[in-house]
Amino acid sequence: GTFNSHQVRLDINAWLRTVPTNVDLVTDAWTLVRDPNEPMRFLYDYRGTSGYQWYGEYTNHWNQAGVNLVVNQMLSDLENQ
Repeated sequence: GTFNSHQVRLDINAWLRTVPTNVDLVTDAWTLVRDPNEPMRFLYDYRGTSGYQWYGEYTNHWNQAGVNLVVNQMLSDLENQ
C-alpha cells in the first residue's frame, strides 16, 4: 500500500510526545528545515542537489547546511534540558 508521508510524520510525532516513557528529548528536525510556503518540502537553503527531480527542483535530501542546522539545534536542546 501507499502512505501519506505527512500524516505518518504527524502520527509519529504525536506518539513520541505521548507514549514513550524513556524519551528525554525530541528535536523536531522537520520543522527546522521545512519550507512554510511548501510544507512538504525543505527550504531551498537546506535542500540537497541529488536524487530524483520533483517539480523541476530536487527532492527532499538534506544538504550539509541542513545537517548542520539540525545538529546544532539538537546540541542546543541538550544544553537547555
